[in-house]
Amino acid sequence: MKILSIDTSGKYLNLGLYDSENKAEFIYDNLDKPVKTHSIIILDEIQALLKQAKWNIENVQKIALTKGPGSFTGLRIGATVAKIIASQIQADLVAISTLKVMADSQKTDPSKLIIPVIDARNDNVFAGGYMNGNNVLVDGHYPISFLKENYGNAIFLVPKTFDIEFKKQKIILDTQLIDPIVMAKIAETQNPVNASDFAPSYLRKTQAEMNWLSKNKGIKREVDVFLD
Repeated sequence: MKILSIDTSGKYLNLGLYDSENKAEFIYDNLDKPVKTHSIIILDEIQALLKQAKWNIENVQKIALTKGPGSFTGLRIGATVAKIIASQIQADLVAISTLKVMADSQKTDPSKLIIPVIDARNDNVFAGGYMNGNNVLVDGHYPISFLKENYGNAIFLVPKTFDIEFKKQKIILDTQLIDPIVMAKIAETQNPVNASDFAPSYLRKTQAEMNWLSKNKGIKREVDVFLD
């Protein structure tokens, strides 16, 4: 099976191609590239990676995509590109938690509780706990104090740009938060989503929603009533 991996959840674009039959791997090298808006480079870089692998886009049978959490804009870009490609070539779309891929991408003891974190600002983080491949702390939007008090012995995966201390159990991650080949291998065994209905998992409200709620405390919108 030929799989295209796409991650636009963070600052750096991650792309990969993986052929499960002959174990061929091709990875977009983001280390020496200037950081640009994903929408500017993603299509050209996918095309360049396909050329390197000597694949046609029609050869891709499955697309692995990080569904979130992450950058609102970045996740939308990745979702749009993945959905368009999937629909055009009739490929399956597999959406995977950004936090799960971060956890699985690191060479750590799988029997230890691994908690990757993404800065959510205002002393909050997006986090999820993983052990032996299982999601033991549900991916969510948590106060940093909650994680320190309840999961102090876990191993935290912390992006280099996020200056925070979690006792001594901290692994600093540089630009390579996501391994696109690990993404592809996860997607290989997961069921696809309905591409036309797929939406990123932000794990919190948008800033516009939060602004509306702060100005309209106590007022329920129709969608909130429906969700209750």
